[in-house]
Amino acid sequence: MMLLSNDMISNTLDPLKPNNVAEKTDSESRSSRDFFKIASISTALGFGAAAGSAASLRSSPVGFSFQITVVTFVAFAIGAAIALVYWRLVASNSKSARRASLLIALAGVGLFLYPLRFVPAGNLHDLAMGLILATCALSIVGFLLWRVKRFLDTDSQQADAAEEQPASPVKPGRSTDR
Repeated sequence: MMLLSNDMISNTLDPLKPNNVAEKTDSESRSSRDFFKIASISTALGFGAAAGSAASLRSSPVGFSFQITVVTFVAFAIGAAIALVYWRLVASNSKSARRASLLIALAGVGLFLYPLRFVPAGNLHDLAMGLILATCALSIVGFLLWRVKRFLDTDSQQADAAEEQPASPVKPGRSTDR
């Protein structure tokens, strides 16, 4: 029978002791794994749906229409597979993940702009103006979010630095008030 000393009990129960680093890392690892699972599945569904809908577009007298065929489901599967491979690259932290991010962004823009080929020529000017205004508005929102993030990161770093900075010792018998 093993007897537990007070040090062993306090180290086991104290979450700030180094013994519990493995538990924290395991929890972070589980959270990271869950995040990548959710992100990869949702991206796969989104990219598959975008690729499938782009593959089902057909020209019609009014502009375009959707015709679901076998090609739609094949495009969905290819889009989903590309998204799953992308998240595997991101999880591996490789340099190819950066290139893949650029390719995914370009593919997303391409999938967004692809239906424009079905728009009648008379409506292109109005559509272009709307796209330009939407791009400007989204760029401004993105810029504001980036600035807020920078502010919050700086504030967090300053708060961490203030916590780490030791309080100045006051010698007994001397008052700091004058």
